[in-house]
This record gives sequence, C-alpha cells and structure tokens, in this order.
Amino acid sequence: MDHTPSVVHRTTRSWFHEEVEHVLRRCCEQVLAETLAEPTGGRPAELPDLSLWMAVIVVVLRGLCSQRAIWRLLVGGGLWAEPCYEICDQTVYSRLSRHGSGPLPALFVRLTQILLQWQAPVLESYEQQSRALAPFAREVVAIDESTLDAVCRRVRPLREVPDGDERLLPGKLVGAFDVRRQLWRAMHYVAQVTENEKDHAMDMLACLAPGTLLLFDLGYFSFAWFDALTKGNYPWVTRLREQTTMIVMHTYYDDGGNWDKLVWLGIWDTQSAYLVRVVQVTYAGVTHRYLTNVLNPTVLPMRDLVGLYARRWDIERAFLLLKEWFGLSQLWSSKPQVILAQVWACVILAQVIQSIRVQMAVVADVEVADISVPLLMQSLGQWNTSGEEGWREMVEQCRRMGIIRPHCHRNWQAPEIPSSAYRALPQSRTLVRPGRYPDQRGEADERDEHRQQLREAIREQQRMKRAQKKQEMRQEEEQIRAEVKKVRLAKKQKAKVQRTAAQEEEARARAKASREKQEQQEHQKWEAYWKQKAPPGAQAPPWTFYMPLYEKGVEVTVR
Repeated sequence: MDHTPSVVHRTTRSWFHEEVEHVLRRCCEQVLAETLAEPTGGRPAELPDLSLWMAVIVVVLRGLCSQRAIWRLLVGGGLWAEPCYEICDQTVYSRLSRHGSGPLPALFVRLTQILLQWQAPVLESYEQQSRALAPFAREVVAIDESTLDAVCRRVRPLREVPDGDERLLPGKLVGAFDVRRQLWRAMHYVAQVTENEKDHAMDMLACLAPGTLLLFDLGYFSFAWFDALTKGNYPWVTRLREQTTMIVMHTYYDDGGNWDKLVWLGIWDTQSAYLVRVVQVTYAGVTHRYLTNVLNPTVLPMRDLVGLYARRWDIERAFLLLKEWFGLSQLWSSKPQVILAQVWACVILAQVIQSIRVQMAVVADVEVADISVPLLMQSLGQWNTSGEEGWREMVEQCRRMGIIRPHCHRNWQAPEIPSSAYRALPQSRTLVRPGRYPDQRGEADERDEHRQQLREAIREQQRMKRAQKKQEMRQEEEQIRAEVKKVRLAKKQKAKVQRTAAQEEEARARAKASREKQEQQEHQKWEAYWKQKAPPGAQAPPWTFYMPLYEKGVEVTVR
C-alpha cells in the first residue's frame, strides 16, 4: 500500500490558535528529539509521533471529544500543513493504548519552562502585586486531588457493573497548583480511587523547593504529614479537624470569639512532634479554626492566614477548568493509557490558558479572579492581533464584553489584630517533643514499657470510673422508676376508691328514689280507694280502719 500522503490546505483559524499550536509544535519537536531513539531502519511508520501527539492536543484545543476525532483530524488534513494520512481509526486506538501519555509529561515540563521565560516580565510584575500573599514564603502551592467522572459501560468487562460502582471510576488526579503564578506544578494519575490521598502527598514535595508554603484541606490531616513538612522546612496552612485533642501551651490573643494559641496536637498514642498554632475566627455567627506551623503571629497575622487559606480554592477552580472546559468530564476511553493521554493534553492546554489569564490580569491591573475563565474560553478564537497592542485591545474588548468584571468569590472576614495585642512567647518554651504516630505504636511500646503500663492503668481507672458512674446512674434510674410506679399505683388506688364510693352513693340514691316512688304510688292508690263513695245499701265493716269516711267530720263507732 502506498503511504505517501497527499497535502491539503488547512482551514483559516484565529491568531490565538495559530500562536498556541505553533508554540506547542515547537515544544513537542524538542521533546521528541530528546526522548525518542534514532530509527534503526525498516518500514517507515504510517503515522509520525509528532503528528499523533500534536493531534491529541489540538483535538482538545478545538473542543473535540473522542479518539475518532483524532483520526478525522489526521486523515482530513486539518493539522496545519500536515498531509492526509491514509490510516484507519484502529491505528490511532492502538497507538494510544500502547504508548499511553508518551512524551506529553515531558512536554508539560518543557512548556511550563517556556511559559515562565516567555512571560517572565509579566510574571515578575504579577508576583510583585501578589507578594502580599505570604511574602515570607518562597512559593505558595495548593495540593489536592480530584476523582475522574465514571466511564461509560461500553466495553464488555464493564457492561455488568451496576451504576455507582467504584469499578466505573477510572482513577483520580493528584496535583500541585502554584497560587501566585496560577500554573500547575505537578500532576499525578492514580488508578485506584480508594487509595488514601495522604499516601501520595510526599510525592508532591519532589517538585517543590523548601520554603514553599503548602495549602491543603482536611483530607491531608495527619500528624506524621505535619511533622514531615515542618522538619523539611515547608510552612503549611490547613483547617483544624473537629474533636482533635490538644494541649494549649501559650495564648497569643483571646477575646472570646477570636483567639490565637500554640498547642500540642494529640495526647496519648498519637501526638505530633512539633508545636503548632491554632487560630479561631468567628464572623457572622460562623466559627472556623485554622492550623499552621508558622508560629510567629507577626509573620502570618490572623487576617492574612484566613485570606491565605481561602486561596486554596484556586486549585478547585483549576480542576473545574480541566473537567468542564477541556472535556475531561467526558473520557475518550476506559483504558488507563488513553485516559493518561487525555489528562496530559488537558493539563498542557490549561497551562496556556492560565498564562494568558495572568498576563491579561497584569495588563488590565486587576486580580486574576476578576477574569471569567468560561467567557475567556468562549472568546479566545476572536483575537486576531498580536503584540502589546493586541493585548491592550483584548483587555478593552474583554471589559466591554463583561469578561473582566469584579469576581463574586466569597470574601472571608477576620479581625485585624495589632502586634501590640499579642502576648510574647517565653524564651524557654519547648517547641519539639517525641512524636507518636499510629504506625509506630508497637515500637513505642517496646521502647517505653513503663509508660505503656501507666497508660493502661489510667485507662483501667477511667473504665472503672465510667462503669461506677453507669452503675450509679442505673440505680438512680431504677429508684426514680420505683417512685414513679409507686405514685402511679397510689393514684390508681385512690381513683378506684373514689369510683367505688361514687357508685355506692349513686346506688343508694337510686334505691331511695325507687322507694319514695313506690310509697307515693301506694299512697295515691289507697287515697283514691278511701275517697270513693259507698254503694247504696252497703254496710260499714266492723273494724274501724276499714270504715270509709263517707262524710268528713262524721264519727263512726263500732257496736
């Protein structure tokens, strides 16, 4: 078969696409020249590596969302002045499945370096504006992870998997995001979503220099992780987990709702080795507690600490950009190798978009958050002017279109405490103690058997006190129940006596009424009898009590 491709002319695109694709092509050529081995002869490849990997990136840049779109781009000649390759779609599928991300991770590193050099003056100006964000730190980096969306059940092994099953989740991304420069510093792919995020936290430190301030959420809350960062000279800020045991060693400031204290984390089997600082802020009835190893409140005041942790949301928005605006929410395949290729293509383009956003923020003299990423993504294809004049024209048009507008992010409020209000830390205060972590509990027991026995004795005493207290509570409860039962029985007995007395009284009243009625009837009957007249010729009876009184006042005598 003839593999000589035919050349077709590309379609007209905007200056933005031209510039981005040109930079990416130059970077990819350099990376491939360094990473690929020299050809050893044999049949030439149907599809060059440069065309394949650039097609992967351009597909994401142009908003396409399938592996088949890569094949259409290659066979249709839509990739610059590249020829039309006479290949089938299975060629693209096989190459991506076999090589995975290929040179894309190295391209990410090279592109980041070029962007930093290309925008060095802009980044320097922006860093001077944002230097108020933890000026004592060398860099400010947020670390977090994001789970990829579930894949479709198109392949045979996944067709019988029910909805919501973890097997449908292809993995998760663990990233480090530069808050000042708004660029990704590192990105790792983890195939198992159930793995603890703290297991991959140490891998992030390989690309970060000591002195870098780290921002992370409660998912990374671990005494061992805190101590490792403090020992490695990495300042950090996070939130305090509820019900964390701690011992207050010094109070800098306390007005009831807002306070700043130095504490030891942990008391018994698990405890941190380094003293940490806990800050509580109450605003509008809502209380938040923050944790940091920056012990000096004049270096990191309470107000700056709250604002600094609020910038941790920058990495959440960066993940949202990857998923919603670069199509990472719709994966091309359920194969990890293809997922890696799509992930790295999205991350590479996100670096470009974030750099453009930072440069626009400096030219417009606004915060980066004031530039809407969704609207910027929709309108990037309209810019056709390059150079400084092109940037100014872009900024002016973005203002008219509402792309540059005041951001609506939540503004975290915290009181501004003057330095004179803080209580000085005594010079003799101990800042380090032996650390105890769950995985070292057995070794600690072997080294200090007496302390273990003491802890067991204290626990036993506490258990006995709790058991005694429960017994007393049960006895008191039984006594209360007995009293209540006794009162209830007395009330029932009293009610029964009252009912019996009322029934007897009612029976007597009915009997009396019956007798009175019967007597009244007898009286009426005899009265009627005696009042009747005697028949003619009737003789009076010989007894007096049967003689009728025919006339009133007549005396009747018995002969």
